[in-house]
Amino acid sequence: MTPWPLIIAAACTAFGAAAGYRYAQAKGQAALAACEQARTEDSAAAAAATAALMKRAEDAEGRAARSLAEARASVNRRIQEAKREAYELAGSGCGVSGALRLRLNAAIGDVPAGAGHAAGADASAAADSASEREVAQWVLDAVQRYEECRARIEAIRQWDAATHGEER
Repeated sequence: MTPWPLIIAAACTAFGAAAGYRYAQAKGQAALAACEQARTEDSAAAAAATAALMKRAEDAEGRAARSLAEARASVNRRIQEAKREAYELAGSGCGVSGALRLRLNAAIGDVPAGAGHAAGADASAAADSASEREVAQWVLDAVQRYEECRARIEAIRQWDAATHGEER
Protein backbone atom coordinates (compact mmCIF):
# COMPACT_ATOMS: atom_id res chain seq x y z
CA MET A 1 0.00 0.00 0.00
CA THR A 2 1.12 3.49 -0.73
CA PRO A 3 1.73 5.70 2.26
CA TRP A 4 -0.49 8.55 1.06
CA PRO A 5 -0.75 10.28 4.37
CA LEU A 6 3.05 10.40 4.60
CA ILE A 7 3.36 11.72 1.02
CA ILE A 8 0.69 14.36 1.67
CA ALA A 9 2.39 15.38 4.93
CA ALA A 10 5.77 15.66 3.16
CA ALA A 11 4.23 17.70 0.32
CA CYS A 12 2.52 20.04 2.79
CA THR A 13 5.73 20.44 4.74
CA ALA A 14 7.68 21.23 1.55
CA PHE A 15 4.99 23.67 0.42
CA GLY A 16 4.93 25.35 3.87
CA ALA A 17 8.73 25.61 3.95
CA ALA A 18 8.80 27.12 0.46
CA ALA A 19 6.08 29.60 1.39
CA GLY A 20 7.94 30.50 4.61
CA TYR A 21 11.21 31.09 2.76
CA ARG A 22 9.38 33.17 0.18
CA TYR A 23 7.74 35.25 2.92
CA ALA A 24 11.06 35.75 4.75
CA GLN A 25 12.74 36.78 1.48
CA ALA A 26 10.00 39.33 0.74
CA LYS A 27 10.24 40.70 4.27
CA GLY A 28 14.06 40.93 3.99
CA GLN A 29 13.78 42.74 0.65
CA ALA A 30 11.35 45.24 2.19
CA ALA A 31 13.72 45.85 5.11
CA LEU A 32 16.63 46.29 2.70
CA ALA A 33 14.63 48.79 0.62
CA ALA A 34 13.71 50.73 3.78
CA CYS A 35 17.38 50.78 4.83
CA GLU A 36 18.45 52.04 1.39
CA GLN A 37 15.76 54.75 1.53
CA ALA A 38 16.95 55.86 4.99
CA ARG A 39 20.57 55.96 3.76
CA THR A 40 19.55 58.07 0.77
CA GLU A 41 17.63 60.48 3.03
CA ASP A 42 20.58 60.71 5.44
CA SER A 43 22.96 61.42 2.56
CA ALA A 44 20.67 64.16 1.24
CA ALA A 45 20.37 65.72 4.71
CA ALA A 46 24.15 65.62 5.20
CA ALA A 47 24.72 67.21 1.80
CA ALA A 48 22.22 69.98 2.61
CA ALA A 49 23.85 70.62 6.00
CA THR A 50 27.30 70.71 4.41
CA ALA A 51 26.11 73.13 1.74
CA ALA A 52 24.59 75.40 4.40
CA LEU A 53 27.80 75.29 6.44
CA MET A 54 29.88 76.10 3.36
CA LYS A 55 27.60 79.04 2.55
CA ARG A 56 27.95 80.36 6.11
CA ALA A 57 31.73 79.95 5.94
CA GLU A 58 31.93 81.75 2.59
CA ASP A 59 29.76 84.59 3.89
CA ALA A 60 31.89 84.84 7.03
CA GLU A 61 35.05 84.85 4.93
CA GLY A 62 33.69 87.71 2.82
CA ARG A 63 32.71 89.72 5.89
CA ALA A 64 36.09 89.06 7.52
CA ALA A 65 37.94 90.10 4.35
CA ARG A 66 35.92 93.32 4.12
CA SER A 67 36.48 94.01 7.82
CA LEU A 68 40.21 93.39 7.44
CA ALA A 69 40.43 95.67 4.41
CA GLU A 70 38.57 98.43 6.27
CA ALA A 71 40.81 98.00 9.32
CA ARG A 72 43.94 98.11 7.17
CA ALA A 73 42.74 101.24 5.41
CA SER A 74 41.96 102.87 8.75
CA VAL A 75 45.36 101.91 10.18
CA ASN A 76 47.15 103.17 7.10
CA ARG A 77 45.30 106.50 7.27
CA ARG A 78 46.14 106.90 10.96
CA ILE A 79 49.78 105.94 10.41
CA GLN A 80 50.18 108.32 7.47
CA GLU A 81 48.66 111.12 9.51
CA ALA A 82 50.91 110.31 12.46
CA LYS A 83 53.99 110.14 10.21
CA ARG A 84 53.15 113.49 8.66
CA GLU A 85 52.74 115.07 12.09
CA ALA A 86 55.91 113.37 13.37
CA TYR A 87 57.92 114.76 10.47
CA GLU A 88 56.50 118.21 11.14
CA LEU A 89 57.22 118.00 14.87
CA ALA A 90 60.64 116.33 14.64
CA GLY A 91 63.37 118.83 15.13
CA SER A 92 67.09 118.52 14.76
CA GLY A 93 67.68 118.38 18.52
CA CYS A 94 69.06 115.39 20.34
CA GLY A 95 65.89 114.64 22.33
CA VAL A 96 62.28 113.97 21.51
CA SER A 97 60.27 117.18 21.83
CA GLY A 98 57.18 117.38 24.01
CA ALA A 99 54.84 117.82 21.05
CA LEU A 100 56.33 114.80 19.27
CA ARG A 101 56.09 112.75 22.47
CA LEU A 102 52.40 113.66 22.75
CA ARG A 103 51.78 112.63 19.14
CA LEU A 104 53.63 109.33 19.52
CA ASN A 105 51.76 108.60 22.76
CA ALA A 106 48.49 109.26 20.95
CA ALA A 107 49.56 106.91 18.14
CA ILE A 108 50.25 104.07 20.56
CA GLY A 109 47.29 104.83 22.82
CA ASP A 110 45.37 101.77 21.58
CA VAL A 111 48.23 99.37 22.35
CA PRO A 112 47.45 97.44 25.56
CA ALA A 113 49.92 97.56 28.42
CA GLY A 114 52.65 94.97 28.14
CA ALA A 115 52.28 94.58 24.38
CA GLY A 116 55.85 95.46 23.51
CA HIS A 117 58.32 95.00 26.34
CA ALA A 118 61.96 94.75 25.30
CA ALA A 119 63.56 91.41 26.02
CA GLY A 120 66.97 92.48 27.35
CA ALA A 121 68.33 95.27 25.18
CA ASP A 122 71.89 95.06 23.89
CA ALA A 123 74.27 97.47 25.69
CA SER A 124 76.00 98.47 22.46
CA ALA A 125 72.65 99.42 20.93
CA ALA A 126 72.20 102.06 23.62
CA ALA A 127 75.46 103.68 22.58
CA ASP A 128 74.13 104.31 19.06
CA SER A 129 72.40 107.63 18.74
CA ALA A 130 69.30 108.19 16.66
CA SER A 131 67.57 111.30 15.52
CA GLU A 132 64.05 112.19 16.60
CA ARG A 133 62.84 111.40 13.13
CA GLU A 134 64.36 107.90 13.19
CA VAL A 135 62.91 107.19 16.62
CA ALA A 136 59.50 108.48 15.54
CA GLN A 137 59.65 106.39 12.36
CA TRP A 138 60.55 103.29 14.34
CA VAL A 139 57.69 103.84 16.80
CA LEU A 140 55.18 104.46 14.02
CA ASP A 141 56.32 101.38 12.11
CA ALA A 142 55.88 99.29 15.27
CA VAL A 143 52.41 100.75 15.82
CA GLN A 144 51.46 100.02 12.20
CA ARG A 145 52.61 96.41 12.44
CA TYR A 146 50.74 95.94 15.69
CA GLU A 147 47.53 97.41 14.26
CA GLU A 148 47.75 95.22 11.14
CA CYS A 149 48.27 92.13 13.28
CA ARG A 150 45.37 93.07 15.53
CA ALA A 151 43.12 93.61 12.49
CA ARG A 152 44.06 90.17 11.12
CA ILE A 153 43.33 88.51 14.46
CA GLU A 154 39.97 90.29 14.70
CA ALA A 155 39.07 89.13 11.17
CA ILE A 156 39.95 85.55 12.14
CA ARG A 157 37.82 85.85 15.29
CA GLN A 158 34.87 87.13 13.26
CA TRP A 159 35.26 84.32 10.73
CA ASP A 160 35.47 81.73 13.52
CA ALA A 161 32.41 83.11 15.29
CA ALA A 162 30.40 83.15 12.08
CA THR A 163 31.57 79.71 10.99
CA HIS A 164 31.17 77.93 14.31
CA GLY A 165 28.29 80.05 15.57
CA GLU A 166 29.76 81.10 18.89
CA GLU A 167 31.99 83.73 20.41
CA ARG A 168 35.17 82.40 21.93
